[in-house]
Amino acid sequence: MIKKIWFILLLVGSCNAAPEKNFTASARKYSTIKCLGLCEKNNPAIAKIGQMVKFDLEFTDQLDIELKATSKQPTPQALKKLFADGISLCLLLKEDKDKTIGVEVFDTNSGASVFKKSYPHSADSLVLDGHRIGNDLIPALTGKSSVALSTLAFCKQVSSKQKIICVADYACKGEKDLITHKTLNVAPAWHSQAPMLFYSQFTPTRCRLMAFNMANKHQQNICAYHGLNMQPSFSPDGTQVALCMSANSDNSEIYLYDQQLCSRLKKRVFRQLTHNKGNNSAPCLLPNGNLVFCSDFQTGNPQLYHLNRETNTVKRLSNGQSYCAAPTYNAKKNALAYTRYINGNFQLFSMDLRDDSVIEKQLTRGPGDKLDPAWSPCGHYIAFTYDLKNEETGKKIPQIATFNCDSKNIRILTHNDFPKSFPAWTHASLYQL
Repeated sequence: MIKKIWFILLLVGSCNAAPEKNFTASARKYSTIKCLGLCEKNNPAIAKIGQMVKFDLEFTDQLDIELKATSKQPTPQALKKLFADGISLCLLLKEDKDKTIGVEVFDTNSGASVFKKSYPHSADSLVLDGHRIGNDLIPALTGKSSVALSTLAFCKQVSSKQKIICVADYACKGEKDLITHKTLNVAPAWHSQAPMLFYSQFTPTRCRLMAFNMANKHQQNICAYHGLNMQPSFSPDGTQVALCMSANSDNSEIYLYDQQLCSRLKKRVFRQLTHNKGNNSAPCLLPNGNLVFCSDFQTGNPQLYHLNRETNTVKRLSNGQSYCAAPTYNAKKNALAYTRYINGNFQLFSMDLRDDSVIEKQLTRGPGDKLDPAWSPCGHYIAFTYDLKNEETGKKIPQIATFNCDSKNIRILTHNDFPKSFPAWTHASLYQL
């Protein structure tokens, strides 16, 4: 059974990666707006917040920020000179008399103030304070929704026998160890409504599904049937969950837990959705109640399938060639992202479910495996495990990275000797709790 469990973990994404740079630009040219950021001189808090705001704005790949310390408000003449030098915006961060942070953005061409707001701040929450400012500036300056206040969870391997679950701000600047049991804790997943993080924890005989309540810090054993209990996918209202279970069988199947049905029957019921001899994993419960999942029952290699629960019919979505795994769904785009093995590496692919022809689109190319994709809530970014050899050290240590769906650029977020995997993204700012 342990061998079977490890096969399923490989199916949904392994963790062998090693990036070497913070930022990897694609061959595609993506123009940016130049902005000068002026931070109040001799104010360490403002300087740190300025760095976070710079990160947030540049994360969009639409703005290029240069930070400088200043003790003066920019004059109309200074703004005109900036415009002549090709700088379109001027951002000013300064501490006001009431100890709030005053944020103002000027259009260097007209000299007009296009954004102005004051923010409270605390020495204990400068990362979050910077993200709050960035979260307001991004839509105001780019017209693009922001992920600055969202949260990432991921798995970190600290020894051969221990993997822990961490949470962090989306930039991974405020990483915290959350689940630290001395065992293998893997595959975190967020509830769609409640501030709850689910994960799977290995024991000698099973892989039990656990939950951590971010609000009250309470941990709960959700299900611990023999074998696999992992990869929950929640309906938008949170009343249904699809998950992967082996349930004493030789293979894994997808099951559904329906809260309303269980309340009516007054007992816990898991209804089996898939019925085949293959290994079925990585369920994505769609808003219409249908299911996308991964299975090797037809071709021997894992492929993506769609289950119409009304007609109980299964349709293969991927073309049946090579290895496909780890589908993740984004409701705003009504699209899937997943990983496919091609030309020696796992690459990110997407599939628009609004298109009846279901065309697969390759998103990434080049060296390094891209594994365990997870959409940002807005659909503009995909977090993933990046398996890339470090040219300086020669090591392969997986780290968490993001792919910008608009600019096609990859940005590496974590940097240390601990292998990381299974990023999970939620819209809520939970890592501070």
